[in-house]
Parts: sequence; structure tokens; C-alpha cells
Amino acid sequence: SLSSHGAGDVFVGALAAQRLAQIPWETALRYAQAAAALHVATPRRQRAAITPGDINALMQKGAR
Repeated sequence: SLSSHGAGDVFVGALAAQRLAQIPWETALRYAQAAAALHVATPRRQRAAITPGDINALMQKGAR
């Protein structure tokens, strides 16, 4: 089932990881937003399988 539980944690964690990697703010924020959106859109039991590649793919879809 879908749930928004943990979306904020995912957003903050993804943003922190991106900034620690010295990714520019605008890109880091887009990445964090995509990570949180993917988290919410993925059934709970499948969330552990989300990869950075999945997040980047979602960002590419949003850029079109």
C-alpha cells in the first residue's frame, strides 16, 4: 500500500547527501524532491529497492 510516511525524512536525507557531495543547491533540491516523490509513489514493501538510478530517471522524466 502507498503511504506518505517518511517522505520528509527521505527528502532531508537525499538533500543532505547531495550537498555533502557538493552538488549545487538547485540540483540537490530537485533530487530530494524526486526522491521523496518516488518514496510516496512506491508501495511500502518495495521502497528498499529504490536506487539513485531510479531517482535520476524520475528527474529526467520531469525535465521533459
